[in-house]
Amino acid sequence: MIEQFAYWGIIAFALWLFAVGAVMAVQPDWALFLLRQAASTLLIHCGELLIRGAFGLAMIAASKSALYPAVFMWIGSFIAASSVVILVLPRQWHAGYSLWWADHLPAWLVRVFSLIAFVAAAALIHGAGIWSCALNPICA
Repeated sequence: MIEQFAYWGIIAFALWLFAVGAVMAVQPDWALFLLRQAASTLLIHCGELLIRGAFGLAMIAASKSALYPAVFMWIGSFIAASSVVILVLPRQWHAGYSLWWADHLPAWLVRVFSLIAFVAAAALIHGAGIWSCALNPICA
């Protein structure tokens, strides 16, 4: 049951990465606007970090049956742990970091970085074994 829920979390994470990549590729100025909004309020700060942490926990829970269990465990642990660390640090640090990047990234580079989001989404789906019913608890 937990593994099935984790796989749905992995699918949601991959779809989110794909959507972020699409926004970055098609509307880089809007992507930079959204980056400026990161941690702009306490609700946004906590919401984004709780969702990020949930994605990390989904990777950890799905790691046992993933194609690359150690990779999923380490990356999921990093995402979950860093979410907690960022959550307890002053919100202004997170907001300032986001603003700094939004002010220094040119739109053309945001478009180039969109490729990283697309590759990460595909790697996540592949690594989790989403396409293989032999590995995927959703098929069971």
